[in-house]
Amino acid sequence: MTDTSKIKQESELIILGLAKIGVLVLDPNAGKIWRLAEGNSDGTWRRCRRRRAEHARSDGYLRIRATVQGVRHQVSAHRVIWMAVHGPIPEGYTIDHVNGKRSDNRIDNLDAVPHAENVARAVARKRRKA
Repeated sequence: MTDTSKIKQESELIILGLAKIGVLVLDPNAGKIWRLAEGNSDGTWRRCRRRRAEHARSDGYLRIRATVQGVRHQVSAHRVIWMAVHGPIPEGYTIDHVNGKRSDNRIDNLDAVPHAENVARAVARKRRKA
């Protein structure tokens, strides 16, 4: 595992930990993540109004950002939702959006597949559109 992969995995576990303590609420069936608290500069949390925790990237994927103890963590929402239901993503695997819609993070639309299969599925989806 590369250093970058280790850092990404650590950030994903921190985000999952925020769900365990009630800062975030994950709804795998709807594919949504809600924020219920915000961090204070002293490391404590304060309640906030419920709002979506994900932010859309220019490539269509949804990301979650959180600062914990002064360190900013940014992770892919689909990976966090899949991990919340199934546990760690097997090494060498990636999470595929079965319907090809990168913002559709419903658990029944997410599938853990080897990287080569993920690429093959993306190529097949592009061919069907053409």
